[in-house]
Amino acid sequence: MRTKGPKTKDTPDNRKVAVYCRVSTHNQGQGEYSSLDSQESDLRAYTQAKGWTVYSVYIDTKTGTTLERDELTRLIHDAREKKFDVVAITKLDRISRSVRDFLELDDTFTKLGIDIVVTKQNIDTTTSAGKMQRTIMLAFAEFERDMIAERTREKLFSQAQKGYWGGGHAPLGYESKDKKLVVVPGEASIVVEIFGRYLEYQSISKVVNYLNSRPFKTKLRRSSDGTRTTGGGDFALSTVGGILNNRIYVGLISYKKELFKGLHEPIISNDIFNEVQKQLVQSKKVLAGTHKNTELELLGVTQCGHCGSALTSGYTTKQNGVRYHYYTCTKKTKAGGQSCDSWNIPADELHKITRKLATYLVNRKDFFTALGRQIVSNSNNERDRCSEEIAMLSRRIENINRDLKNYSLNLARVPDLKDLPVIATEMKDLQKELDEKTHRKVEIERALNSIKEKSYNPESMHWVMEQYDRIYDSLDTQRRQEANRLLFEAIISHIDKRTKKGDLDLLFRGDGRLRKAWSELVNSGSQNYQLWLRE
Repeated sequence: MRTKGPKTKDTPDNRKVAVYCRVSTHNQGQGEYSSLDSQESDLRAYTQAKGWTVYSVYIDTKTGTTLERDELTRLIHDAREKKFDVVAITKLDRISRSVRDFLELDDTFTKLGIDIVVTKQNIDTTTSAGKMQRTIMLAFAEFERDMIAERTREKLFSQAQKGYWGGGHAPLGYESKDKKLVVVPGEASIVVEIFGRYLEYQSISKVVNYLNSRPFKTKLRRSSDGTRTTGGGDFALSTVGGILNNRIYVGLISYKKELFKGLHEPIISNDIFNEVQKQLVQSKKVLAGTHKNTELELLGVTQCGHCGSALTSGYTTKQNGVRYHYYTCTKKTKAGGQSCDSWNIPADELHKITRKLATYLVNRKDFFTALGRQIVSNSNNERDRCSEEIAMLSRRIENINRDLKNYSLNLARVPDLKDLPVIATEMKDLQKELDEKTHRKVEIERALNSIKEKSYNPESMHWVMEQYDRIYDSLDTQRRQEANRLLFEAIISHIDKRTKKGDLDLLFRGDGRLRKAWSELVNSGSQNYQLWLRE
């Protein structure tokens, strides 16, 4: 039994040694004679030459610079239990390439009276010279690691500038060949489907439900040694959201938030991608400003001009029990009143202004003309999107038919009958994909025909706009929110909470924009709103 105080050893021969081995990659631990075999063999020979006894061998294969490794944890635990006298390693970087981490570990061993011997670098921590040599060599090891990391970053940046893929898992729709992304037609059609369905549904969750109700699966990936697979499952919100935001699909390569033109073929056009980004931003605003059981009919379009956050609902209850609603900055509600200088806008006042203004504008000829142009523009964009998707589907259908024909022609020449079940399965999968793509093409062609058949009818639109007041009064709050999102692009408040003065920007869909100082409206009194509108 060991006692506290200076460590004593009867003779060097009775020392117990913990042999620690580690490799930095999985492959270095494999093979007939691996790096692990070499380390353990060398350390056992060294220990035997010294006349010491090997207490246990600790082997780690985890990559990384941290000390969070299973066998190293066991080594430290056994050291605290005083189960050995010496830790033997081949090189300092087998335990750590970080000077700070190693010195912390060395300090732990020193306090426990345990020595460290580094066989390949002839270091013995029982001497002052050995300690100095150990520290210097560790510093160089860390410097080398930092230099390698810096060179790697420079190489990845240079590759991105030239349009090459930087490595890692290729996204859905592509595979990596010779550092370039190459389109995988079957996967690319799923990507096209995701973008098209999002523009149709304007909801990521609806797109996810659609994908998972059909035989679409996420990208299936295999490890480099072929022993493990990941992916190939259902789509999630985060997966679809990542795809919709990924500029890889318009032919760009990103590195550290910088974008470069890639060498790969785009799957999505810039017009469709930009339309999706616009809708994602709008949906985010709507989501931030939409609440159930609220009387605020402008949620989803109201925005804070001070910090850019959406406005949400708030209320105060007076002593008489009456509740007064107002629009307030979302950032203020989450981070406190001092986080934004915006004023809480009384809901009743804002509703009066927007209602009067909307009624006035829907009957103006210039606004009516602008709205008509926007409807025609939207129709043209939708038609272009449908035509592009039909072209993509047609190419894929043509490729599938060619592959099926080749399979049929070569069936008689199959050398091994055992291959027939595999070929039959592949043909079945191709036929299934062909049916899906053909069905989708028919759907898009119908949608395109519907767009072509629908013509902008000014007379009908004018009648609807003349009935605006009556129609609006019949709607519940949720429908009013939807109607306002169709009419307003945004309502942005720049009003300061201290002075209660500032501008209110009213941006209408189409190409109209009006701006008026809120303070003038408030001071004029509600009875003069119509007078202001006539101005």
